[in-house]
Amino acid sequence: MNSKNSIHSRLMARHRIVEQAQEQFFAHGFMSVSMDNIAAILGMSKKTLYHHFPSKNRLIEATMEEYIITAIQRYKQIMNSSLEYVDKLYTTMRLVGNTFMKMGKQYRIDLRSRRPDIWRRVDEIRMSTVFSNFKTFITMGIENGIVKSDVHPEMLLIAYISALQGVDESSVLVNGMLSSDDAFESITRIMLDGILTEKAWQ
Repeated sequence: MNSKNSIHSRLMARHRIVEQAQEQFFAHGFMSVSMDNIAAILGMSKKTLYHHFPSKNRLIEATMEEYIITAIQRYKQIMNSSLEYVDKLYTTMRLVGNTFMKMGKQYRIDLRSRRPDIWRRVDEIRMSTVFSNFKTFITMGIENGIVKSDVHPEMLLIAYISALQGVDESSVLVNGMLSSDDAFESITRIMLDGILTEKAWQ
């Protein structure tokens, strides 16, 4: 029993560390967040933090593993849900957008320059899982007359992510003219209005 409690405690501590590190890394970039910062935020000694993660690189890798696993699980939940096609498409697009934009601009810069191996892995998963499944889903919508026949699935997803990224980096959000959630909602609606047929709204 004590052994089980000990394992549970370690897993919970590890989860707290990964959760807080992910929040800090994604918001500020991992180059500007130290292990000391994370230990202080958690109210944890550095010795305890390093017991769970011997290096900052190991912690960066763990936060990305959690990020990828969570995104894939949520995608599968949407696909296996009882939602109607249009609601499923909307929810999927919001998931893609929120998942991508969860990584702040500085974090994406840090990944590309300091950990290109992780960035490549994210790209590979995006291509093999997200793009592939999204293409199948959009193709199904085209075949059923819900999505316009001239829609290119890969280009749609690229255009959507590019639009979100463009708004994220513009002065619209910086100056508080529009909240990020309102901006993403507007872009998603615009995209859907452009690709769905009249049948989709019936």
